[in-house]
Amino acid sequence: MAKICYLFTLKIKQAAKTCRETAVCPPMCICTDSLVDCKDRGLTHIPANLPASTKIYLSSKIHIRKLLRTVFYKISLLRMLLIVLFFNIIFGLKVVFRRLGGNQITYIPPRIFQHHHLLLDLDLSSNSIAEIAPDAFQGLGSLKSLILYKNNITEIHQNTFRGLKNLTMLLLNSNRLRCVWKETFKDLRNLTLLSLFQNEVRSIAEGTFDNLPHLHTVHLGKNPLICDCNLVSFRNLINKVPFFFLISGIGLTEFPTEVPSFATELRLSNNQITVIQVISKQNKRQSAKNFRVQGIFYLSANEEGVCGDNGNYCPVDCHCQESVVKCERKGLFEFPAGIPSDTTHLSLIHNQISVIPKREINRLHNLVKLELSYNRIAAIESETFVNLKKLEMLLLNDNKIQCLEERAFAGLNNLKILSLYRNDISILPESAFKDLISLKNIVMLNNSLYCDCRMAWFSRWLNQNYLDWGMLKCDLPVNMRNQVLLSAQEHQFVCNDKIPQSILAKCNPCLEQPCKNRGTCISGKGRAFTCECKAGYHGEKCEDEIDACYGQPCLNNATCTGLQYGRFQCHCTKGFEGERCEINTDDCVEHRCRNGGTCVDEINAYRCKCLLGFGGEFCERKLEFCTMELNPCQNGGSCVRVNDTYKCYCPAGYTDENCTTNINDCQNHTCMNNAICIDGVNSYICKCSAGYSGKFCELAPISHYLYQKISPCQAQICNHGTCVEQGDDITCHCIEGYKGPRCDQLRAAGFVDPDSFIELEPWDTVPGGNLTLTVRTYAKTGVIAYYGVESHFTAELFDGRIKTAFFAGNERASHMYSYGIVNDNLPHRVEFTINGNVLIMRIDNWLPQKIENTGPKSVFEVEGKFGLYVGGIPATVAEQALAKFHVKSSESFKGCISDVFINGEFIDLEKGQQLTNIRRGCSQTVDLCHGVKCQSGGECAVNEKKEVGYECLCKSGFKGEFCEQKKVYCGKQRFLEYYREKTCRSVQKVKQGRCTGWCGNGRQCCHATKIKPKRIRLRCANGKTIVRRINIVRKCRCGFSSKCSHL
Repeated sequence: MAKICYLFTLKIKQAAKTCRETAVCPPMCICTDSLVDCKDRGLTHIPANLPASTKIYLSSKIHIRKLLRTVFYKISLLRMLLIVLFFNIIFGLKVVFRRLGGNQITYIPPRIFQHHHLLLDLDLSSNSIAEIAPDAFQGLGSLKSLILYKNNITEIHQNTFRGLKNLTMLLLNSNRLRCVWKETFKDLRNLTLLSLFQNEVRSIAEGTFDNLPHLHTVHLGKNPLICDCNLVSFRNLINKVPFFFLISGIGLTEFPTEVPSFATELRLSNNQITVIQVISKQNKRQSAKNFRVQGIFYLSANEEGVCGDNGNYCPVDCHCQESVVKCERKGLFEFPAGIPSDTTHLSLIHNQISVIPKREINRLHNLVKLELSYNRIAAIESETFVNLKKLEMLLLNDNKIQCLEERAFAGLNNLKILSLYRNDISILPESAFKDLISLKNIVMLNNSLYCDCRMAWFSRWLNQNYLDWGMLKCDLPVNMRNQVLLSAQEHQFVCNDKIPQSILAKCNPCLEQPCKNRGTCISGKGRAFTCECKAGYHGEKCEDEIDACYGQPCLNNATCTGLQYGRFQCHCTKGFEGERCEINTDDCVEHRCRNGGTCVDEINAYRCKCLLGFGGEFCERKLEFCTMELNPCQNGGSCVRVNDTYKCYCPAGYTDENCTTNINDCQNHTCMNNAICIDGVNSYICKCSAGYSGKFCELAPISHYLYQKISPCQAQICNHGTCVEQGDDITCHCIEGYKGPRCDQLRAAGFVDPDSFIELEPWDTVPGGNLTLTVRTYAKTGVIAYYGVESHFTAELFDGRIKTAFFAGNERASHMYSYGIVNDNLPHRVEFTINGNVLIMRIDNWLPQKIENTGPKSVFEVEGKFGLYVGGIPATVAEQALAKFHVKSSESFKGCISDVFINGEFIDLEKGQQLTNIRRGCSQTVDLCHGVKCQSGGECAVNEKKEVGYECLCKSGFKGEFCEQKKVYCGKQRFLEYYREKTCRSVQKVKQGRCTGWCGNGRQCCHATKIKPKRIRLRCANGKTIVRRINIVRKCRCGFSSKCSHL
């Protein structure tokens, strides 16, 4: 096999020695064993005599202006073409490329690569490609990877990838694709990785992935993807191979509980999720398209949510025709996602919408008509419609509107019709209507208007603008009740009384003091408010006391009653029993199942599970094989009745009596280089080891030049830090998460993955013990610490608070909940102290909380050698802990745990007995800048090289960890301006300097130490010209000066 010469822009430049084809080395280049170096040669064209086996990289630093069609013809063994044209000044390509603009490729014509049938890798990234012609890649039958990221591609023709039968990797990320059509990838039967990251994809047509048997990774992050019926296109794919579900970077605010059951790995990085809830297995349902989801239907069965002819997406439950979108009488509780931005008419009448999302509605800047009648909207916030400059008709009648904020209709300069009738509006702020300069008709009937002096403007405004407003009447004050505004005189609008609180509370519900138990009410937008509860209370309105029942310990809708010493009692509903009503009463005691049917106990009922061949409520009917009622053949097997039995004819890939066994295609696999074979259905794929690629992992990794870095500081001295020489000594600056003289002690661990935990040595708690750690989290649930078997101590998150369970062996366990929440992504120092059978919890500088597990046992002692778990618990321990109600949830902690001390001694987490699925350090787990207050205008930035994980980027003139110190600095500020003296001004601008800076709090100041006299001419207002001598500042420094006393 011929050697491969590389056209890389490397710094090594030697004479050609061993490359067999150096005889054709371009004269302007330098060739070595595996290098053709044409860097910085001022080339204006690609050399015409490149070796036939060259692997080409077009450098971004040469000045290529043209690529001729024949430039690559003779390179018959071309393996890789990298066209990276960031800084080239190419402005036109003859034949090869039809047009280039902005120094980047914009168009790929048909059959441009037809002569390079051996090409394996093609990189067209970071150009400005907006269009790819059909059959553009025809002839590249050997191509393995195609890289098209960072372009401007908006649409891909169904024949664009025709003929790429061996393609395994396709990168289309960072483009502008809006929809993915069914036929787009039909020929890519060997594709394993597809990236659509950071596009504008809203819909993926059903069936898109049906012909891709080897696809196992799809990256859909940062797309405004609408989860509707069209995602059923994943179904055929995911039933065949392990599937990675990547939905990172799309702005999710909560954990997607509706994760399909097929997913083997879920990647949710770079979102805005703050809560991870545990959903009961009882909530699993089946959607219309056989997707298994948890909690709610995530995929709609409405078939109208598809890509339109213009490439736009039509939201589920809506009907779209051209630029008209109607989503009427669908029971919607919120605006549908993905309304096309070019919509001119949007109708959402007869739904249950209560809030108008400002961000979503202002995106629709082409709206002319907006219908929101017959909903449950309670308030119109300021600037709700501020970007709708073209809106002419706004229908808000028949809602629950009580409040119009000061700038409710700001920006609606073109509005002609406004309908607000049949609402509950009392006060009309004049500023809300200020921008309605084009209004022709306003309908306000059937509101409860409060007509005091503040309403006089409205009466004048209606008359001045000749608006057709009907028989609009006042409701209050009493002297104005039923007064028709048409006939009201201005002197009638008076302010004699205070506005009733019930009227003012329509825009400020806090006036009605909705928060209980001395909670503080905080007003929000519109009619929204939040209650800040006093210590010991919780609930939306602080109506509930935090006691042992706070965590809802009773199961199955049982009622909880709080007892003394942190204990509780459960009162079960019918059909359940047990201490926590966890036991389903056995209803099969006297069942009626027949013909060998098995009784299955349910809640206050039972059902019969029949043997094969029987059916009915009690298995009383005999069924016939190969009918709709009884077809034992699975996975598409054909059922044929044979006398009283049956026979299954299995499809390719399945075997056994009922076609339930997937034949192991990996028994005779041909995966190479230690690759792992992953069995499919009548096929398999090879998962390559690091660096290898190809269908069978037959392609070896490309070798790179390695340079040995020599430094006086040996790499092993500072294990996880940077070594700094200080004379004969060294200092280690640790990276985030580590500490110690040699940065070898792990002080912080990040918990992101499921089932992550750290197991430490057993905790000595006799006669007492102390566990202190710092937690930082955004989650509402998760295990912080767990220790014990029967006697146990548990600390976990519940609803953002720390819940503790403490059982020394005395009757029932005692429970306690922190008064405050800790899931605010700020660091909280938490200390647990055990004194005998008493547990004390201290959080930061809050008041300590205490529970006592009263009874004959006076100490807390765990028998046996059981480790202390931090951040989570392993599956085997979790199973027992859940069964015994030691923990409410076995879900691992999400966030950062750091600086762990046990009985006063620092714990190096790296020396734990088990470290499972954790991250060293926390910079990738939580926002370490959250809560950091950089002073003097400085900004916080995450920096993993700092031990604290962040740094304050100070503005000029400041320094310190938090930019709290002024920097001693004195410098000259240059400027060019006219010199003025009374009514005279210099004829020309004068170059001058000014000393600026700070020299500390002492007697020194920043002053000029070198000046240069200069004569200048000034022209005065009276026409005279005078000459003045001024001093030009040349140098500045800190020092003593007579001028300092004046500064």
